Amino acid sequence: MNDKIDNMSQLNVTTCNEISTVESNTVEVDVVEITIEKTANCYWTVPGGVVTFCNKITNPSDIEIYDSIFIDELDDRFEYVPDSFMVDGVHASPLIIGRRIQYAIAQLRPETEKTICFKVKILPQTQND
Repeated sequence: MNDKIDNMSQLNVTTCNEISTVESNTVEVDVVEITIEKTANCYWTVPGGVVTFCNKITNPSDIEIYDSIFIDELDDRFEYVPDSFMVDGVHASPLIIGRRIQYAIAQLRPETEKTICFKVKILPQTQND
């Protein structure tokens, strides 16, 4: 693809289909179409239960990706479980701002993938839900 964007991108993973990029005014790079597949480890659970979300981020191109930010915005049904964040099976420390989980991905090599997993607790719903 011949389009150009600046090298700071943001991967917004509110749902698996909502991926966007954000421009900055630094060095230009080729646009790379990554894929993100988000899965959960349950079919049914109750308030107080814990669900693990996993996000498989794949770079199918031959271009290395630098300085990206993974973001998952939890809806009000979930609460992040502290110290549950893992990248490729290794504990990592995301930035938690309210219901937003952010993690800086310094590098995603060509034709590779990263798997980001974390746990959430299912919160009880109010009568108005």
